[in-house]
Parts: sequence; structure tokens; C-alpha cells
Amino acid sequence: MTTQSSQLPELGSPHYFASLYAHVSEALGVPVDKHVFTCILFCLMGRTHLPSGNHLLLRTQREELSQLREMLISMLSNVFGLTTLHLRCRSDTSPESLLSDLLSYSASEVDGSGGAPNHGRKGSISNSRASSGNGRRLQGSLSRPTTGNARSPPTSLISRGGGSFGPLPQALVVSSLGRSSHDTQECLWNVLRARSWIYNGTVHHLPDDLLVIALNDIGDGREKPHIIPCLLDQFSFSSYVNIAGSSAQFSSPPTLPAVIPTQYLHRLKQHPLPSIDPFLTNYMSNLLTGTTQHPLLHALLVGNRARSAFKHFTAVSTALFCNEDGRIQAQHATQEDIARVYVHVLGHRVSIRNVGEGVLSILDRTLAPLPHDERKEWKPGMKRGETVPQIMRDILAMV
Repeated sequence: MTTQSSQLPELGSPHYFASLYAHVSEALGVPVDKHVFTCILFCLMGRTHLPSGNHLLLRTQREELSQLREMLISMLSNVFGLTTLHLRCRSDTSPESLLSDLLSYSASEVDGSGGAPNHGRKGSISNSRASSGNGRRLQGSLSRPTTGNARSPPTSLISRGGGSFGPLPQALVVSSLGRSSHDTQECLWNVLRARSWIYNGTVHHLPDDLLVIALNDIGDGREKPHIIPCLLDQFSFSSYVNIAGSSAQFSSPPTLPAVIPTQYLHRLKQHPLPSIDPFLTNYMSNLLTGTTQHPLLHALLVGNRARSAFKHFTAVSTALFCNEDGRIQAQHATQEDIARVYVHVLGHRVSIRNVGEGVLSILDRTLAPLPHDERKEWKPGMKRGETVPQIMRDILAMV
């Protein structure tokens, strides 16, 4: 165990999460967005127990997406030590250009000159490397932090002819995925599902621990992201991010080595997760039923993958937060763990049905009443459950 790794708190120790977050903030010397850090940690923790589709969807206001992207790329590289590629989709992004841009990262790694990747390939998106020094990034489809070269590559791609294509990134940040065509989104889904693809006669394989993070605007809070269902189902965890209310620095200075060493991160991914007792399993089943049968929600995506993810992230929550009161406890899941992850696992999989105000007023009288201090009288023009999270909080209160 390295000296840096030994300074980090051991999972299961009192105040584990608070201690880990404090260590990261102190090591970087700049504020770290606690919410984004927690979301990434959730998707990395116990990763081997939910290896397929364990990806992250973050949503924020449209005007804050670029700031969230900068923060995310910096955190993935400087905190978690993951080589990171940013892919920006457009309406004219073709499946071929998507695959080409995925490989342009590995091409730049083996270029050796430190220059930009080969621009000779045809594609609808231009490539760019991150500028060094001031953290400014050039406009283009691809960008990655300069610290990426210092991270240990997870794998190399070998062509059938024996030529090396270099390593693929360990994390992929995708912006504006909803703007791309159905064919392009289906192409990405096939790559994530099969974990390999063929390009120009060469078979390429994704790294085993690849983490994909899609950035999407919140919209009106009533609809799912504009991503095809099979691809959206690959994202097991989601969250709204409030950049305006964050004191975090969007792009922190490069650190070498990463704050969280590879060996420590590996132990987190391999950590056994606690089981969930039958009573809480039944409670989770009731929440899922309340979601799928809620008259205001369209919830066709709440299927077996969602159920598995719900159970998985409840166990992750237990492992991360069971000792936050300062006492060493046995890891037993609680209703608090279930409530902590419920909206994050299911919120991006549901949308609000388009029904008339008259129907809404009838439903308002049939739903269980809220506490007196939260009760609102329905008036013409008012829509109960203005956003998906609000309705889901109501379900939590009723079940």
C-alpha cells in the first residue's frame, strides 16, 4: 500500500465519506463539488457487482453544461486518475464519425509528437486537444485534460495486422447526446452493449471499467432526456446538478499523481456489498410498483435493469454512509439508503404524461394528501407534480 493510499480512510471506518471528501478537498487545495463527487463515487463503488450499464447521466441548465463539463473532466482526471475523453455530439454526427472520434484518442496517444490527432478521416465532428496552462479548451468534438497522459492506460488496441492503436480512455464524457440521430445513438448503444466494435476491419474492445457520463440539459423537468430507450437504459444512475449553487472550482490545476490512487480505487470497485433484508426488498418493490402505476407517470423503462440498479445502489449507499454517525456499525441497508437513491435510479427513466388540467384536478383529489404545511390547493392552470422529482418525492411520502 502506498503512503498516499494509507492516508485515505478505510471503507467502513467512522465518518468514512466525510473523511474521504475532506481528504480530496485538502489535497486539491480548491473546493470540490460534493454532489458531483458523490455521483461519480456511487458509479465506481462496487462496480464489479453491476458491470453492465453502470454509467452516469448528469443534468443541469443548458447554460451551465459547459461549466459542468469542465468540472467533470478535471475531477475524473485529478481526483480519480482516469484518462478521460470528451465527445461532443451534433445533429450531423454520423455513426462512422462517432467511432472514428473514439479512436482518435488512442491515435493521439501513439502519435508521439504531442500534436493533434490525424484529421484525415472523414467525419462530421472536428477534433481538438486540450490546451495546457490556463485550462482553456479549444472548440471541437473532442477534448481531454493534459493530465491524461500521466495516467496508466488500461488497455491497448491491437489490430488484426498487429499494429497498435494505443489505449482507449477509462472515462468518456458525452455532451449533447440527445442532439445526435437515432442511428448514432443506436451505434453507441451497440458499442456499450457488446463492449466491442469493428472499424475499418479492425476489432476494438472497450476497457473493462469504462465509465460513460452523459451531460444533458434539464429541460422542463417533465420529460426524459431525448435519448433512445435502449441507450438510456445503459445509464443506471442520474442526478440534477446545480452549478449556480456550487462553490466548486470548475477546473482545478493538474495533480500528479491523482488524489485517489489506482490501488485504492480498485479496492472500492471490488468491495463486497451488503445484502438487503426481505422487509426492505418488499419496500423497494412497493416503491417500484408505486412508480410504474402512478397515474401521472409514463414509466415503461422501469424494468428489470432498473430493479437491479435500484438494489445495487441501495447497497452502495449502505457501504458508503452506514457509519456517518461516527460509530462502527454492521452494514445493514435502511429505508434512508433506499430513499437516497430512489430518484437517482428511476428519475431519468420516467416522464410525466400529457393529460389535461381537468384530469389533473381529479387525480389531485384521489392522491394521498401531503402534510398540512406542504398542501397546495389546486387552481385552474396549476399542474400538480410540475416535475418528475416532485412526483417521486410524493411517492416516497405515500409508500
